[in-house]
Amino acid sequence: MRSAEAVPKRLRSQEGMTRRQVAGAMGILVGLLGFVACSSSSTEPSSVQPTLAVTNPLCDSLGCRPVVLRAFVWAFKIPQRADGAKKLAEIHGTGTCVLFPPFWRLVVSEVDLAGKVVKSDTTFWTPDDDDGIFLTITAAGGPLLASTGTFVPGEASGWELTFSQGSSQDPLPFSAHLSPGERCTPS
Repeated sequence: MRSAEAVPKRLRSQEGMTRRQVAGAMGILVGLLGFVACSSSSTEPSSVQPTLAVTNPLCDSLGCRPVVLRAFVWAFKIPQRADGAKKLAEIHGTGTCVLFPPFWRLVVSEVDLAGKVVKSDTTFWTPDDDDGIFLTITAAGGPLLASTGTFVPGEASGWELTFSQGSSQDPLPFSAHLSPGERCTPS
C-alpha cells in the first residue's frame, strides 16, 4: 500500500474525501471496468446453427397437450422472465426439431416512472457463446414442467431432449435429459 505522500495530489480530494473513500471509489471504477470488459460479447453472428430434437412430455394414449420450449440465456447480460428469454417452439404433437438461430439480439431497456425508455443496452447471444443457455418446458399457459442444465449449443451439431417422469423428490413433474445427438431436420 502506498503512503499518503505517494498518492498523487489529484487523488487527494480538496473537498474532504478520505484516502479510504478515494480508494473505494477507485475500486468501484476498476470493478466496473472489469465488468464491462467481461460482459462484452461479439456482435458477429455465429456460423454454427445446431438443431434440437425435442419430445413432448405431455403425450399419452389419448393424445398430446401443447407445451412451450423456451431458452434462458445463462448470463448476467439481460434480465429475463423466470421461464426464459426466448420462445423456441410451441409443440402440439409428439415432438419437433428446432434450429438454433445464428444469433439472438437481446435488448435491455431501462424505463422511468412514466414508462419512457431512458437507456437501452444491446447484447448478442450466439450458439457458441461460452455463457451457455438452459431450456425450460412449460405446459401451454401452465406451470413449469422441466428444465435442463446449462449447455453451449454450438458444442454439437445436433442435440436431443427427452423427458421422464420426475421422482417424488423432484420439484418438477418431469426430468429433462439433454444429450448431443444427430442433427434433425427442422419442419
